[in-house]
Parts: sequence; C-alpha cells; structure tokens
Amino acid sequence: MVRYNLIDLLMTCICAACIFKGRKSGLFPEFINLIGVLFATVFSIHYYLTVSARLQEYVKLSEPLFQFVTFSVIAIVIMGVFWVVRKAWLILLKIETMSFINKYGGIFVAGVKGYLLCSLLFLSLIISGNEIARYNTRKSLSSLIMTNTSVNIYGACYSRIVKKFFPNETMNKRVFKLLSRRNNQ
Repeated sequence: MVRYNLIDLLMTCICAACIFKGRKSGLFPEFINLIGVLFATVFSIHYYLTVSARLQEYVKLSEPLFQFVTFSVIAIVIMGVFWVVRKAWLILLKIETMSFINKYGGIFVAGVKGYLLCSLLFLSLIISGNEIARYNTRKSLSSLIMTNTSVNIYGACYSRIVKKFFPNETMNKRVFKLLSRRNNQ
C-alpha cells in the first residue's frame, strides 16, 4: 500500500524550496541549475560504480553504503561546479528578461529542477542499500512518479548522446536491474 511518509515530506520540502528560490532568482540562473542537475544525473549514474570500485580498495565501507556516498558526492560536485558557473556567468553577463517571464519562467524551471533533484535523491536512497530507506521509498507516494525518472533520463542521454560520441563507453545496466528488482518486491 502506498502512503504519504517522511520521504514524501522531504520531496515536498525540496520542491517547495526550489520553487521559492526560482521565484527570486529568475529564469536564467534556474536554467543553469537545471542543466547542472541533468549533468549530475547522467554522470553520477554512469560513473558511481566505476569510481566506487576503484576507491573501495582504500576505504573500508560496505559496498552499498560506499556506492551511495560515491553517487552522492559525484552529484554534489557536479551541481557545485554548475553553481560556480552560474555565479560567474551572472557576474560577467547581466541578462535581464521581462519581469513576468523572468519570475514565472524561473518558477517553472525551478519546479522542473526540483522534481529532477528529488528523483535523483530518491534514486540515491534506493542505491543506499539501507532496508529502511528502500522500504520507505517503495511505500511512499513519491514512488509513483519519481522511481524511474533519473534512470530514464540517463538512458535517453546515453542512447542519444554518449553512445554516438563515445561508442566504447558501456552503459550502467546495474542501476536498471536495481530498479527492476525493487519494483518486483
């Protein structure tokens, strides 16, 4: 049975905070943040297994926990890079749009960014290996709309971009298996 739980409350708070921030910051800064979340989604899903396997030799943590930490750190670093890019871009170029478009465009783009950020967080909780987190994500109301979003974005970007420019780069199929196993429980 699906019900509203703490995971849903967290997702609601994140989306609300993103929308509130988007109303204040405007369209262009939120668009750069949205691109940062998209890059973080693709890169963290694609590389978290490779990076965690290489670093596992040096750090003694359980594999799922270490994969969760690696996934989260990659995503945070990439979003941080885009935050710096956004700040630098706004200092160098002052782009002003009409007040109405800037405000409501910022709200819309921030809402999309919030949704994608929540789906990335949702996936990280599934990757964590923590049974309580997995159970709560499976039983949450958010699972109806957020479970496959990040993985679908990764799959689309991989097949349309990565595969064309880097044909030897293999797709991370393990995350798809993890979600299919989760959905069958």
